[in-house]
Amino acid sequence: MKTNPISFVGAILLILFCNYTQAQSFGTTASAVWISDCNQSNFFNTSGNVADLIGPTGNVFDNNNFGVHTQNSGTLILRGAQVKTFKNPASSNVCSVRMFYRVYLQSGVPGAFNSIDLPFLEDCNTGSGTFPTGGPCVAGDQKWHRVIPDGTTSPYAPVNLTSYAPGNYVLEVYYDVSGSNTSTTLCNDLVTMNNGGSNYKAYCSIQSPNLSCTNPSSCFGNQGSITIGGLVPGASYQLSYTDDGVAVGPSTYVPNASGQIIISGLNKGFYSNFVLQINGCTTNLYTGIILSDPIFVPTFNAIPPFCAGTTAPILPTTSNNGMTGTWNPSTVDNQNTGNYTFTPSVNQCGVPITITITVIPRTTPTFSFGTSLTICGGGTVPTLPNTSTNGINGTWNPSVVDNQNSGTYTFTPNAGQCATGTTFTVTVNPNITPTFSFGANLTICAGATVPALPTTSTNGITGTWSPSAIDNQNSATYTFTPTAGQCATTTTFSVTVNPNVTPAFSFGNSLTICGSGTVPALPTTSTNGITGTWNPSTVDNQNSATYTFTPTAGQCATTTTFSVTVNPNITPTFSFGTSLSICAGAAVPTLPTTSRNGITGTWSPSVVDNQNSGTYTFTPTAGQCATIASFAVTVNPNIVPTFSFGTNLTICASATVPTLPTTSTNGITGTWSPSAVDNQNSGSYTFTPNVGQCATTASFAVTVNPNVVPTFSFGPNLTICAGATVPTLPTTSTNGITGTWNPSAVSNQNSATYTFTPTAGQCATTASFVVTVDPNIAPTFSFGANLTICAGAAVPALPTTSTNGITGTWNPSSVDDQNSGNYTFTPTAGQCATSASFAVTVNPNITPAFSFGTTLTICAGGTVPTLPTTSSNGITGTWSPSVVDNQNSATYTFTPAANQCVTGSVTFSVTVTPNAVPVFSIGNNLTICAGDAVPTLPSSSDNGIAGSWNPSVVNNQSSGTYIFTAAAGQCVTPFIFTVTVNPILTPAFSFGNFQSICMGSTVPTLSGTSTNGVIGTWNPSVVDNTTNSSYTFTPSAGQCANNTTFTLEVNAVPSTTIRADTTVYDGDVLPLLNFVQTTGAVVNWTNSNPSIGLPASGTESVPSFTAINRSNVPVTATVTATPVIGGCSGIAQKYTIKVLPLNKDVFVPNVFTPNGDGKNDILFVYGNYIDKVEMRIFNQWGQQIAMINNKTQGWDGKHKGDPQPVGVYVYVLRAVLSDGRTINLKGSITLLR
Repeated sequence: MKTNPISFVGAILLILFCNYTQAQSFGTTASAVWISDCNQSNFFNTSGNVADLIGPTGNVFDNNNFGVHTQNSGTLILRGAQVKTFKNPASSNVCSVRMFYRVYLQSGVPGAFNSIDLPFLEDCNTGSGTFPTGGPCVAGDQKWHRVIPDGTTSPYAPVNLTSYAPGNYVLEVYYDVSGSNTSTTLCNDLVTMNNGGSNYKAYCSIQSPNLSCTNPSSCFGNQGSITIGGLVPGASYQLSYTDDGVAVGPSTYVPNASGQIIISGLNKGFYSNFVLQINGCTTNLYTGIILSDPIFVPTFNAIPPFCAGTTAPILPTTSNNGMTGTWNPSTVDNQNTGNYTFTPSVNQCGVPITITITVIPRTTPTFSFGTSLTICGGGTVPTLPNTSTNGINGTWNPSVVDNQNSGTYTFTPNAGQCATGTTFTVTVNPNITPTFSFGANLTICAGATVPALPTTSTNGITGTWSPSAIDNQNSATYTFTPTAGQCATTTTFSVTVNPNVTPAFSFGNSLTICGSGTVPALPTTSTNGITGTWNPSTVDNQNSATYTFTPTAGQCATTTTFSVTVNPNITPTFSFGTSLSICAGAAVPTLPTTSRNGITGTWSPSVVDNQNSGTYTFTPTAGQCATIASFAVTVNPNIVPTFSFGTNLTICASATVPTLPTTSTNGITGTWSPSAVDNQNSGSYTFTPNVGQCATTASFAVTVNPNVVPTFSFGPNLTICAGATVPTLPTTSTNGITGTWNPSAVSNQNSATYTFTPTAGQCATTASFVVTVDPNIAPTFSFGANLTICAGAAVPALPTTSTNGITGTWNPSSVDDQNSGNYTFTPTAGQCATSASFAVTVNPNITPAFSFGTTLTICAGGTVPTLPTTSSNGITGTWSPSVVDNQNSATYTFTPAANQCVTGSVTFSVTVTPNAVPVFSIGNNLTICAGDAVPTLPSSSDNGIAGSWNPSVVNNQSSGTYIFTAAAGQCVTPFIFTVTVNPILTPAFSFGNFQSICMGSTVPTLSGTSTNGVIGTWNPSVVDNTTNSSYTFTPSAGQCANNTTFTLEVNAVPSTTIRADTTVYDGDVLPLLNFVQTTGAVVNWTNSNPSIGLPASGTESVPSFTAINRSNVPVTATVTATPVIGGCSGIAQKYTIKVLPLNKDVFVPNVFTPNGDGKNDILFVYGNYIDKVEMRIFNQWGQQIAMINNKTQGWDGKHKGDPQPVGVYVYVLRAVLSDGRTINLKGSITLLR
């Protein structure tokens, strides 16, 4: 019996299993756990003496500390284990091996164990005294082994120890082995390998590094720091990183008690590519940290508001807290409140600030009497005060208002007030004489239309009239008195009224005539000399009417009328009407000489003809208002009625006969006698037309022939057996009637009725022939028509009478129980019956057969057949055992089910041969860079197993798994060779492979480590921002990486020139501005104030535009032009456009000199924003002598082409401005020559 030595780090412990009462005849000689960490992936020994150790001698698991690993890095993985076992081949057994593990915090409570089954790997090769995969052994020694590759999930997955939360962990394992101390087949004992009950424990730490930072506290200071937290306190780390692309380290750091590494003394910049190394494991922290200088805000003394137009304060270029810089705008505008931005100079860590400087606008003085006053000459005027209503003190010039002459008075504020001067305009209007559209005199006819007396004159004077309305029957004078408060005098209006005359005519006032009688022409001058027009202008001799004579305007005369009565002409009427339609020879009326309505006259012809159609004319006697009348007589001929069935018909009795219609085909209505045709008896039918139709009687003769019944030799009925002889059906009856049968032939299988239909045109009836067919009966027997038996089984006797009463005989007369055969029953003659047959099938007894035969030899784990419940030759049954074991040899018995023709049970013997494990010098795993050399896969293993690989050649470009399958005929487990091919990386950098910059711009620092972790060097090592160039990065040796290139394109910075600051007025047109800039550059410009009429932005030239400022203060816009070429912007150039407002008043000069000297010859209305204007000009008598409808029209001092005299003229003006305001002005104009 073999003992169970256990070795750990050279110490040999003998574990006695006290729970066994008999000697232990199976157990373990060595065990090891497979661990992948940063440095290696291999077995770590848990037990075994030096010769039996599974892993390298230095790989010890128990009490080993696997060091610090980063969370989720996958750098520490438990993949499985291997156990070597022993047994006495003759008396004991090993069935299975398991490893149990659990992972828990050192400070925590251990949880439940998980188990991993370790499958059988190989037996000892007793010939060589070694295991196939290496190591000494003796008979009965075995290896049990499982190493779980990445990507496997079933039945087990690798245990990623870095997936746990940060902390210090324990990995604890033990094993158990099932088997038997007393049997080579049983599994009734269990051996536990647990290190004397304390199990095997290793340790590790999981960390989760994190980054934080603090910025420098002074401008360009080095007080910044970066903290890497989440580390193991007291551990030793190698740390490297980049500072603005420059590599720093690696250096050794030890985290403080809080698990932090603090990098201090840092200035502003970009820190990245942090790499931590501990225990040979590398952790990349890809987070970048940006440290920034502090930001300082410049401070200034507040600038108080000041009065517009006074001296503006100077903006200081140094702040109260010592920051220098520039202002934009650089000087203060003393007219407008504005924002001013201070931008600190570079290298002061300052931010721009904006302040608002308030400019107080100047106040315009206001007065109770406003800015203008219009009075009549000598009217009341105000005293001019020295203080305005809004508190502005000052003086007037002139100081007193003149109430006789128009004038302007100017108020000047005293010094020291934020106020502007103002003016007061006084317009003195002369007194006007009212004028009216109807003048001063009017002569009318009595009753004529007279004007309404308006309360406002045409020159705008309001007032009242006395009397207030004009009398159009009597002459009178009317006085207009102006309403108080207007500069106007009274005026009068004289009206003279003349009497009206009635026109007279020779034909008087009325006339009566017959229709179409003679009528007079209507003259345009009456017999008493009044001229005028008639309506209607011509007398109508057909219709009564009234004709009105209207005197021509300008005559005092009334209208008169002429009435004409026209009597209508009467049409004579008669009792017989105007027309008559009769049948030839009918009675006709006598033609009378006096109509029913009293008109006398004569007829032509004088007598009506009753044979021929004609028209008869009545002519009235002269002297009557009557028209000629006519009488039309239509004489219709007599018609013979016709019908669709003619006048004669011959039919067979009961044949279809026509219905006798009451209307003939030629439209004659009437009645028949008799009224219906009899289809059984001959007869004659008479049609008599209804009264009132020009028609004669008609007759219809019908002859009716009797019908014959066809007869045949076979009579009307026949009864037969199915299949018997039947007669042919003839087409002519024995009594000579021809026709057709339906059906046309007699069936000897089915009963039926056959109908003979005579051919059309014969007076004959149909005939029937009834055939009854009795069916033949099939004899039936108790044993049926078929019987299947196994050879030698019982068979029935054959009876001579069927179960349904048919008698007969059998041939053969008895059944054979050894051979299949057919037996025929023939019925005795005279019965309607068919013969019957009885088929007997005799089946031989069969031995069950299966596709897999009776024996099978396989390798352990090989494919075995499913044991079917039906044999390949159709025998059903059951197997014992019911499932084939592919691990152990055995015999399986098939027992057929009952009621089958079989010989008996059959057996199936299965022999199972154990599998060998191939061993190769190339090992199980290989890691290379893409394109590296790879081994040739041998066709025989190191332990002599021949076979093939799939794939057959190792691919040095892609990772893959290669499986060795032994050649046929060998019992060998497949061997897996895993090749990991790391791709050739192209180093990547945050700045990419290409940049296009403007000359002098910031360029990237060339980092020695790419963002995807490739370390190397650059040539050149520093980027030049003044010239185009390419920079090559070469990876350091030992990395799977290619060279890469960074190309820098440097673009020139463009420039441009602009126009000087410009000041214009509202409405001025600014010309096109073409910029002068660097060749190839595009100039983009912006306008800060689009309200001036220029768009907010544009490209290239600034277009010509009309300046706009409808406000009362200047408006300024800043145009900024920026040249751009290839994405590079030059220095922006600025110029201002100030748009000054125009005067918004409406002005009319009070003097002009239309003397033809070319100076002041035309009086115009002036105003910058006039859209519409209407100005009426009146002379001193109130007569309107001019109208101006637009401001370009003007007045040349003439009225209807005549120069007007020197003097004072009054105007009334209404103007609509472009801002919607309406201006109403009145004033005087002095015309001089």
